Amino acid sequence: MTAHVLEMRETDRFRLEDLFYSRTDKGGFIQSANDVFQFVADYDWPDLIGAPHKLVRHASMPRAVFKVMWSHIEAGETVGAYVVNRARDNTCYWVYAVVMPIEDGYLSVRLKPTSNRLKDIKALYAALRSDEDTKKLTVEDSVAAFNDALKSQGISSYEEFMTDALTEEMTLRSETLGQGASPELAAISQIKQAVQTVAGEAHKVCDLFDRTRQTPVNMHLHAARLEGNKGPISVVSDNHNLMMQQLEKSVHDLREAAELGKAPLQAAKFLLSTAFLMEEVDTQFAAEIARTGRENERDRKELKRLKDHYTSNAQTAVAETRGRAERLEYLCKNLRRVLSGMQLVRIACQIEQSQVSGDTSGINEIVMQLQGTENSISNVVAEIQEFSSGILDMTNQLDDTFFYSCT
Repeated sequence: MTAHVLEMRETDRFRLEDLFYSRTDKGGFIQSANDVFQFVADYDWPDLIGAPHKLVRHASMPRAVFKVMWSHIEAGETVGAYVVNRARDNTCYWVYAVVMPIEDGYLSVRLKPTSNRLKDIKALYAALRSDEDTKKLTVEDSVAAFNDALKSQGISSYEEFMTDALTEEMTLRSETLGQGASPELAAISQIKQAVQTVAGEAHKVCDLFDRTRQTPVNMHLHAARLEGNKGPISVVSDNHNLMMQQLEKSVHDLREAAELGKAPLQAAKFLLSTAFLMEEVDTQFAAEIARTGRENERDRKELKRLKDHYTSNAQTAVAETRGRAERLEYLCKNLRRVLSGMQLVRIACQIEQSQVSGDTSGINEIVMQLQGTENSISNVVAEIQEFSSGILDMTNQLDDTFFYSCT
């Protein structure tokens, strides 16, 4: 099977500027398609309309990929995937397909993939399909192998993969065709990069905190040896321990908020990319109508509805990101207040330490460690605040320049 997959003959009928369109009923029977689909698939219209969509299914497609796609579709979600199809003349054509459930069936828009990802996908699909056949993998085991392969490339989820793949294919396509990259998608990518940076910085704060988690206990032990459990340094140490507990909660909240900020940006990228596809297919439909005189009001209305739907949902996702950035700013301010409290406690410890006779070098070393950690955390938090402020500015600008014009 693997050799067969690698030796597939690809058609030369599929151009970069072409976009496929098809709509099926709930049974998967084709109700409508555009000229690109009919021409590249190489079927006459009477053989295409009313036929099952699996008419163009290629035998080399892994069952795992269809399983992943249908798990999203059946959940009412839009999904993207690399797919190889078979034309009537037994040539094949690779597409990046975006498939969505609609009220009475399913709609799909497909573009020609040209990124470096396609080479890797061809190899991965060949390996999956071969294992499905030769090792008799269940579809569930094949899905697990598919996800493991993505994770080995540093991809945390299929949703992340399909989003980055779609935006990369669309950006490369636009640049190659001389259309220029979408400034809106570029802006969202920039915001996402800032969010990822914030998440990384939040993990730094956690690491810094973890390094000094036991420090108050060590301080208390040193103080107890010098003055007993009820001495002033021991009391200060206990107060510092309470502040450390507050700091731990603040650090946890900060990291959680930073991680949660990734999801809406990923959704916004995919939704907006899909909205742009809907708009371009509608433009191609208009040209097709002018050329053939064949009206297609039903499909054009559906494309307009979907474009507005995806744009609105992308706007909501960007607004959610803005809300997360505002929360990050609040958490940073709260964390700074906790750090200020810890600084006062540390200064109190230094004052009490000067009144104690005996060797206080151990406590002094601990105090210096705490000061270093506080400074390091404060510096990282300042960076998070700066990035959060930038995220707010970028989301507001995107709202003002793009989403406002769409309403």
